[in-house]
Amino acid sequence: MVSRTRPSSEHVSSQTDWETSVSVYHGNQCLSTPFLTVGAPVAGRLSDIIVRKWREKRKGVWFPEDRLRATWIGGLVMVPLSIGASGLITTYIGGPVGLCLNLLCLYTNGMGVDFVFNPIGSYNVDVARSRSAETTAASAAVRSFLLSAATSLIIPSIENIGVAWTNIIAATLAIIGQGIILLTIRYGDRMRASVDVGFSITGNDS
Repeated sequence: MVSRTRPSSEHVSSQTDWETSVSVYHGNQCLSTPFLTVGAPVAGRLSDIIVRKWREKRKGVWFPEDRLRATWIGGLVMVPLSIGASGLITTYIGGPVGLCLNLLCLYTNGMGVDFVFNPIGSYNVDVARSRSAETTAASAAVRSFLLSAATSLIIPSIENIGVAWTNIIAATLAIIGQGIILLTIRYGDRMRASVDVGFSITGNDS
């Protein structure tokens, strides 16, 4: 049986505050000020709007996967396009113009990453509220591990195939990652039904 719940208005309205508070763990702390003050609140508001929209569309029935629908703008547009554009700009456009365009790409990428990571963090808490701290820590640990492994491949890749192709590959991986999120949106209820993640219909897992 698929688990469903109707979150309280307090839970939904506080989501932006939660996302802002935990976004420091999402990999942007080295460039924190622009992204945390803009990306996290905007991503939180967008996530809340989408959750309310789909809850109204189903006449009050809510699925935690609805929050992941807010990721497509960042994961399918902002992140891959900014990465690919940055590689091409670095390769073919030099001087101050190239530098300014690259900074714009980096800012767009940081915003896009916030648009993806914040709803994912919220989703993790939604499906396992009784273990939210462990879920957030595990998510950050896995992300840091993957980033550290990928970072070790960047320089060899640039030396062998160049900046443009390296960034294009990274953009392709970002699109694949968004595809995995879309599969979670589509089949998340079945995945939750196959294993006990502590999700309940009461809206209070304590």
